[in-house]
Amino acid sequence: MIMLLFCKFSDRHIVPMFTKINNTRIYFDIEGGKLSLEGKVSKEKPVLLLIHGGPGSDHQFFREFFPRFADSAQIIYLDLRGSGNSDTSTPQHWNLAQWVKDIEAFCRELGIHHPVIFGHSFGGMLAMKLAIDYPALPASLILAHSIGKFDMPSMLKRFERLGGETAMLAAKNFWINPNPETLADFKVHASPVYNRRWPKNIFDISSRVKNNPEVSMHFWADEGQQFDLLDQLKHIQCPCLVFGGDSDPFSGEDDIKLIANALPEKHVENFILKDCGHFFWWDAAEMASEKIEAFFKSGSG
Repeated sequence: MIMLLFCKFSDRHIVPMFTKINNTRIYFDIEGGKLSLEGKVSKEKPVLLLIHGGPGSDHQFFREFFPRFADSAQIIYLDLRGSGNSDTSTPQHWNLAQWVKDIEAFCRELGIHHPVIFGHSFGGMLAMKLAIDYPALPASLILAHSIGKFDMPSMLKRFERLGGETAMLAAKNFWINPNPETLADFKVHASPVYNRRWPKNIFDISSRVKNNPEVSMHFWADEGQQFDLLDQLKHIQCPCLVFGGDSDPFSGEDDIKLIANALPEKHVENFILKDCGHFFWWDAAEMASEKIEAFFKSGSG
């Protein structure tokens, strides 16, 4: 039944749906048709599968930027297990291995072959792990504002440069001991330096996000602290577009270069957005859009 629904979506129309993956109900939206309606012959467009950050956040932050690509790709917004409108599941399943299995099973269940996988922040970490464990699955990766290795000292230096000692200490306290109190302090003092320019309706946008802080605290208290894929990135077989901002406290210019240098040289393109924080769609939307569109047109997407 889900397969039949793919044929009925008109461009720029979003249909929210659920599917059961690994005994967990997963929420997703689809925007844009799978077939191009231009010309005499229908042609299949690539699938752009979006993996959100957090973990524990959802896909809502993508909604104002990615519709511009609906002419080039069919866009799938996905809420990971434990996030957004998907089932909460249980803490023992809030880990990279399980999320990777969920995404692979999701693609298999819906008949999605060789999608372009976009991962932002934590979503990029997950996308890299997915491409390592299932190298034949993605057609290509777009990794935005992500890290290949968790490096707290470097991250804290960026927080201090961008937000002073108060922001740095709030970030440090959270990363060392993620709990409701340190998370609340992080939101007040560290979160504001994540971007150079915030939209006027940021509070409306944020209020729409169904965030699960328990998932974030669980991941960053353990697995997130040990995260390091740099030695495994050489196994990724698909083309990759890797970028970040020069004013991003989470993912610095060095992080982007580390990822790019660890990937097979023939498969990677990377760049840095100037005067840009963690959310490029608010700080450098047009420049990033041009780069992503070029990536599609080059045949990599």
